[in-house]
Amino acid sequence: MVARRSELTGFENEAQMNEIYLQEGVQIIQEHPLRYLALSAYRFTMLWFNWKVNEVYGRKDTVGDNIMVIQHIFLLAGAMIGLRGRFQRAWPLVVSIVSFSGIYIAVMAHLPYIVSIVPGLVALSAIALTQLGGVFAKISGKVRG
Repeated sequence: MVARRSELTGFENEAQMNEIYLQEGVQIIQEHPLRYLALSAYRFTMLWFNWKVNEVYGRKDTVGDNIMVIQHIFLLAGAMIGLRGRFQRAWPLVVSIVSFSGIYIAVMAHLPYIVSIVPGLVALSAIALTQLGGVFAKISGKVRG
């Protein structure tokens, strides 16, 4: 970057460097959009499930960390099932969850601190559970009857 940018003097302030980094970052993303999407998906997965975060800090995962991963799997799966076929009614909830998640991932680095979106995930998961309960009731009714 320094070799390509002859205008750099070494005396740039923080705002100037921020603008340069922004331009360079956007250029790299435009040159490799699929790679950027793949890396973003990897980062989301890593941060949503707190996967390998403790390893970065030299700590080992505890039982509580593993329970949290299982919790996050159920919440995410439940939200996806609960959302199926209901996007037109639930889009404000989805936009809230996605925007809060994105902001927290960008700023806080990992998702276990997001208390504000958990009620939305629980609501979508509850819809999924009632839907699955109805399916199981129909199946058990057919088996008995």
